[in-house]
Amino acid sequence: MVKKNIKNIDIILYALYLGGGQRKKVHTEDITLECFKLCPSRFSWIKHSSYPSLESVRRPLIDVRFKRRGSLVSGRHGKTKDNQVADGWIFTPEGINWIRKNKKRIESMLKIKKSKNVVRRTNLDKKIFELENSIAFKKFLKDNSCKNIKEYEFTDFLGANLDSPKTVIDNLIEKALAIAAESGRNKIINFIDKAKKHFNKFLEK
Repeated sequence: MVKKNIKNIDIILYALYLGGGQRKKVHTEDITLECFKLCPSRFSWIKHSSYPSLESVRRPLIDVRFKRRGSLVSGRHGKTKDNQVADGWIFTPEGINWIRKNKKRIESMLKIKKSKNVVRRTNLDKKIFELENSIAFKKFLKDNSCKNIKEYEFTDFLGANLDSPKTVIDNLIEKALAIAAESGRNKIINFIDKAKKHFNKFLEK
């Protein structure tokens, strides 16, 4: 039985973690299904309790996205203004720090002996190696600035190109930040933060 004093948002963020939200976006429906598996009584319809409730997950995620002191997640539910599907949630660096600190507590309260989430460390290390050995990041390390970095070098760093849609680039930035945070690579986080400001006009196209 799940302990009564565990908050729903704890379960939701743990479900995001189980879905790999520390390194990729996870669809709202997938998070909802995982929450329903962990605690069906809290995440089901009222009248038809055999069905998971999307709204019970969507609203809390929006709340922590707009949290005043450091948003824990980034993402959205539904579609964009031009009717494109843009559903998915990923931890921010603050969110990754939060789940690291709270994962064992949540697993204990949910009575989970071993985490279901198995991170393939080799894949994570490979991605970090690619980011750290990119031309853009190496240039940044020389003078701690982005003044000598070309736009195409920054998009190469992300795994995109100059013609990639804004939504794609935004998603890749979020993913790179999450990967860097999970690996404790603060220099990469610092680089991305400065690059976002330096290439602001290009990124807003």
